Amino acid sequence: MILRPTLAVALFAAACAKPHTMHSPPLARDCPALESHPAVSWYVPDDTTDTEELDAWCSATGPVVIDSVPYRQFGELLEGDSLAVLVWNIAAGSGDILTVIRDELGFDCETGYALNSRGPHFVMLLQEALRVSANVPPTEPDFQIPPAVVEFDRPGPRLGIVEVARRCGLALSYVPATRNGTAEYDGLREDK
Repeated sequence: MILRPTLAVALFAAACAKPHTMHSPPLARDCPALESHPAVSWYVPDDTTDTEELDAWCSATGPVVIDSVPYRQFGELLEGDSLAVLVWNIAAGSGDILTVIRDELGFDCETGYALNSRGPHFVMLLQEALRVSANVPPTEPDFQIPPAVVEFDRPGPRLGIVEVARRCGLALSYVPATRNGTAEYDGLREDK
């Protein structure tokens, strides 16, 4: 096996780094995501340097969403079938997810049909996925949270990831890390 120099340096640095000890968060933490789903266990670093800021960010996010069973019937993954894994930072609402699912993964969300004879088997690992929801708690005007992601122009609609998963009939595990700015849209707020 040949490792590229960058990868070798990263692996060496990771191997030499001081290990971080972790513990479950105390129950007193005010964070909806920490208590939102029984299938999720949370651990935080023992180093409390950033605890106050991270707790504030977490308290401004909505609950975890886990829909572990797809709404649509997909064929069984059989021996010899392929599994596509898509990893993508979609920069909040910038990504045209429906087009990528159709063109790159071979599944048409509008009809619910595979665009190839073998059927789609895929997993998407999305960073900065956006959720627009009334379940994202309101914040005070001076609340310090990260600004909204600057979005790029996109050809398709601006859809939240929960809406995409449900429209396409996909299973979903959505775990927000922070709000996407402080703006409200008809009583709805965003996290990512």
